Amino acid sequence: MTHLPASSVSSYAANGSFTAVPRLWPESVGAKVAPDTLPSAFIESLELPIRIAPGMKQNVSVRITAPVGLSAIDRWLYSGYLRFNMLWDDQAGTAQSLHVPYMGFLGDYTQLDVLSPPEEGFPFISMKGSDEALTPDNHITIDSSHRVSAHYRLEHPTRVLKVQLVDDANATQGFLPNGFLEYMGRNYQSARGRFSNSTLNGTLYADPDLTQSHEVKPGAYRIRIDALRPLRNPSDPEGYQIWHSSRFIIDSVSLAKNASASTQDDDEDSNDEVFRP
Repeated sequence: MTHLPASSVSSYAANGSFTAVPRLWPESVGAKVAPDTLPSAFIESLELPIRIAPGMKQNVSVRITAPVGLSAIDRWLYSGYLRFNMLWDDQAGTAQSLHVPYMGFLGDYTQLDVLSPPEEGFPFISMKGSDEALTPDNHITIDSSHRVSAHYRLEHPTRVLKVQLVDDANATQGFLPNGFLEYMGRNYQSARGRFSNSTLNGTLYADPDLTQSHEVKPGAYRIRIDALRPLRNPSDPEGYQIWHSSRFIIDSVSLAKNASASTQDDDEDSNDEVFRP
């Protein structure tokens, strides 16, 4: 067996920030690098060459070692090929090669963050139509012209994303409009699709299908975003990256159209930008 390592790639710059143009290691084809910065592979517990009689099977265990010389903080994806050279005893000139690709992640892939880090400016909350983040314990009124928007950015796809209103005890009061989403791709770097949002307009939903609506009550709240980490179980609360907004105080709620919460289903906030590449 021959091992053919490929270049490792990372979507994060050396300072930890997300980059749309992946970094490569080695940085150029044919560059001389330390062996421990490349993945390695070897066959375990078998004498070579491996001989297999016609009609028989043989399990071959290959141990692949991650490029430990690279930094796990940089979140490298490594890959390569295992090339098996096969010969038949009774035929001349019948050598063939079988290439088996592999890929791995340097670190714990299930612990990757989904939401962008705070230094990139997301997530944050503001009054709808404003880019200025709400200060802690801001007093607000929810009506047709005053609403709270949660802005967030995904730097990794997620199976489940929840945007909920929670009280001081972190108990959920319900989902915001566009507050339960599945199979979300990461946001783009360009202006279009750079972030998504959900707006607190006075209506909350008790169910993930967003069919059981009710009116939010005055009180002190935060907006909480739960983003499921890669390969985690949606039913496991420990599998989510969780972000809490600053605390704000709703003094009063006046639903648009002077109607019940259910009429808010047709409100303009149902068209909040949720980016799906």
